[in-house]
Amino acid sequence: MKVEPTTEELIAMLYERCPEFFNRPQPAQEPVAWITPDGEGFRIRFSAPTNDVPLGWDALYTTPQQRPWVGLTDEDIRPMCAQTWVFDTVKQWAEVIEAKLKEKNT
Repeated sequence: MKVEPTTEELIAMLYERCPEFFNRPQPAQEPVAWITPDGEGFRIRFSAPTNDVPLGWDALYTTPQQRPWVGLTDEDIRPMCAQTWVFDTVKQWAEVIEAKLKEKNT
């Protein structure tokens, strides 16, 4: 009697045989326009600037470029854990954690 592998086992086998499938880089997003200040307002181009690059053209994207999420390290967590007695509620402690994550991710 043949036993079929579980989904987890199939994924593990696929990852083992083709790790590049899972670690493929995402395609880079292309700018849709470029913008630069010109003294009276802004100039916008819909083709890549070539000759006037020194004017400081900034690329504009259809969606903001995503930055990788930065979590808390042990060095970030230890001081917060050492001060748990200071917080009256779990909500206050959660707010401190939230503030630290915002600091690291903005």
